[in-house]
Amino acid sequence: MAVKKTSLFGWLNRISKLNLSTLILGFVLWFPFSLTFAQSTILKNSVDSSISIKTVIVSPIFDNVSQIYAKPLTSQLRNIVAEDHQWDLRSWPEAIKNSPEDFEDHPESVRAALKKASADAMISTRLTKGPRGISIRMNLFLARDGLLLSQENLTDYAGFEITDLRNQLITQYGKLKAKLPYSGVILSRKGQQITVNMGAQQGVRENSEVSVIQVIKLDRHPRFKFVVTSEKEIIGRIHIDKVEEDLSFGTLILERTENVVQPGMKLIPINFVAYPGAIKGGDGKAVNQMNQRPDSQLSLGDHPREWVPQNAPTLGKVGLMIGLGSYALSNTLSTVGAVESAANIAPSIHVNGELWLTTNWFVDFGLKQYVFSVDNSYPGSRPSRLSVSTMSSSVNVGYNFLMADQFFGPKFQLSGGFMKVSSVIDSSSPTAFTSMNFGGMSLGFGGSFPVSQETPVILGAKMLYFLTNTFNESPVTSGDSSAGKITTFSFYGTYQMSEHINIKSELMYDLYSATFSGPGTRPNTASSASHTLTTLAGGIEYLF
Repeated sequence: MAVKKTSLFGWLNRISKLNLSTLILGFVLWFPFSLTFAQSTILKNSVDSSISIKTVIVSPIFDNVSQIYAKPLTSQLRNIVAEDHQWDLRSWPEAIKNSPEDFEDHPESVRAALKKASADAMISTRLTKGPRGISIRMNLFLARDGLLLSQENLTDYAGFEITDLRNQLITQYGKLKAKLPYSGVILSRKGQQITVNMGAQQGVRENSEVSVIQVIKLDRHPRFKFVVTSEKEIIGRIHIDKVEEDLSFGTLILERTENVVQPGMKLIPINFVAYPGAIKGGDGKAVNQMNQRPDSQLSLGDHPREWVPQNAPTLGKVGLMIGLGSYALSNTLSTVGAVESAANIAPSIHVNGELWLTTNWFVDFGLKQYVFSVDNSYPGSRPSRLSVSTMSSSVNVGYNFLMADQFFGPKFQLSGGFMKVSSVIDSSSPTAFTSMNFGGMSLGFGGSFPVSQETPVILGAKMLYFLTNTFNESPVTSGDSSAGKITTFSFYGTYQMSEHINIKSELMYDLYSATFSGPGTRPNTASSASHTLTTLAGGIEYLF
């Protein structure tokens, strides 16, 4: 049998025809799928993805009563999360020992705990037993950035029994979840049939509707970082046909583009806000009583103005006060004995401020300036009147021990810093008083408490104890060695006029004293000197 030979060009021609036919067939088969793919738009958003929660860990609850409440309530809270069909509970990494305050102040600690547990979110809780009841602060943190997503506070609850607190924990957990920017997610989609993880427990009802959303922006609290508001984009709408305890089944009735609604997308119920109609008279106009409402200028009157809600103070405060008081000077001289002078009305100006670094840590500063004149009581000394100018300045770093679960509630403060006092007195001949400088490292103690929930008044006290003291005087010295001492304490009260303005009054006592030994450069050497101040000041504070 003869074998037909094919030339090289013949083989190339066959291959080229085969490839062309294969390409045409592949294009015909691929084209419908390409249309379907083109019609399915997958929406991705980093903000929306960062708040997606499937798995949760619950940190041990901390309390201030030797873990009496913490242990049983920790178990209760974990049971609550375990029974929540929207989230899966993961085991807590026992190697993590951080407190709720550690997690609030250090996002890296949150990320480390969640990474170790392979979870999306974490719940931490602090329980505080105070004189007015139980306070509980519950936080929900995210794995993506370690920041708070939501926070729920229970303040001064009167019940102390474990059973009561377990019920409060259930309520508080529900409120914590309600603050999330979404209520549930889509579990599956088949055509227009949708399954969601929201049911009767979440308040879903048959024949209601839910919106499919994407979270595009989060607005966080400037200081504490939990989410205050969020911006959402509507992607679609689902009609609920059947409701079970933790699941619902519905029909997709609207979506932005075909097949854009996919499993995992977030949901919110559609709840409309109803407002009462305007109160009108027989002539169809608003009655006069409307003009007497606190918000009347929002929409009524000849010149209505825009109403903008005020942000709560979160960064610190600054205050200015004017004071009047007595200022006494005293020297014990070796030649004539005690030389004393006093100003019964010594005016002063006081500037103080406080910067809140965290809920607990703060930095404060204070300035006090006294300017007055006194009689020169040294016999034969001139001039007869002496001008005195005293400036006091201090800077401290402190820590708030909160007695209740609120920043403006009862608290105890511990601080440390530096204080300097400079008193300049006119020269006289013979020398009656010398100009003196006091200073040293200080340890501060303080505390404050609100009078009641109904009365916006806070009372407090503070004192400084000096660990080190420095002293010098001019233009002459009273002895060849000297030692200074400072004692200062005060009582104060504030009245809250508005969210950002306080009226403050403070009663202060200050004693700056020095002892001398040996001969100095002044002819009439002294054994001691002191400045005693008692001041009542009043003014305003601005909280920002």
